[in-house]
Amino acid sequence: MAFWVVLAAVGLLCLLGLIMVLSVTTVKSTNEVGNAWFYFNRQLAFVAIGGGLLAAALVVGHRRIAPLAPMAMGVSLVGLVAVLFIGREVKGSTRWFSLGSVNVQPSEIAKVAVVLWAARLLAQRAHQLDDWRQTLLPIGVGLGVTCVLIKLEPDLGTVLVLCTIVGVMLIVAGARVGLALFAAAPFVGFLVLDSLTGYHADRWGFLDPLSQQADSNYQLLGSLSSVASGGWFGVGPGASTASGRSISRRRIVRWPTAWLVRPNTATTTRDSMCSASVVTRV
Repeated sequence: MAFWVVLAAVGLLCLLGLIMVLSVTTVKSTNEVGNAWFYFNRQLAFVAIGGGLLAAALVVGHRRIAPLAPMAMGVSLVGLVAVLFIGREVKGSTRWFSLGSVNVQPSEIAKVAVVLWAARLLAQRAHQLDDWRQTLLPIGVGLGVTCVLIKLEPDLGTVLVLCTIVGVMLIVAGARVGLALFAAAPFVGFLVLDSLTGYHADRWGFLDPLSQQADSNYQLLGSLSSVASGGWFGVGPGASTASGRSISRRRIVRWPTAWLVRPNTATTTRDSMCSASVVTRV
């Protein structure tokens, strides 16, 4: 039963993603290549590839995949080191290998590798979960090395995702919550301190949505504007006037409500932002 629930959730997320891509890129696709379905078809191809890999993994079985975990971990670490020296730098961050028209991000490979490696270790040492030296220590070292390399790119978001995933895995596997929290304390402390320095500190601007409107809060204000002008359920896929406007790459709105709830009109005044903030907080 749990398998079908997870599969249904994955399928629903993929479907929503396809709808969002189609809604947002129809005008852009038409203007660029003369085909409103270009970006949708490309995204659909990626979904098909992912679905094929999922089916292949199910056929092969986790018992045959598990022995590959150490190799996957090694490959991901090599990739994370290599990208720091020969990777492509974009806006101060070196996260990608550029292979022609395809970009490869080693940190995404590391996500899968860490999950496989931690799952294999926890399964093999299921009867030693109370011994932190056999479980928390090796997992902490592997996770720590991976996170340090990713942070050097820098990519704090992926570090947070990886730490959260491994933390949930430990709890689900039956590790002692107290020990898990104790082991996580240094990571959490470091991440909190890091979030208060450099460009990460600007992320706290959401506490004052009307500040830095053209910079760090641009995405937030776009989302609030969407809710204020389109309501909680929006105006429907493709009906938004915002989809026809040109949005710079630096200012792509990534807030979920900005895709799900599309504004009917462009709302940019300070008063409309205030109303959006009130609506969202209610």
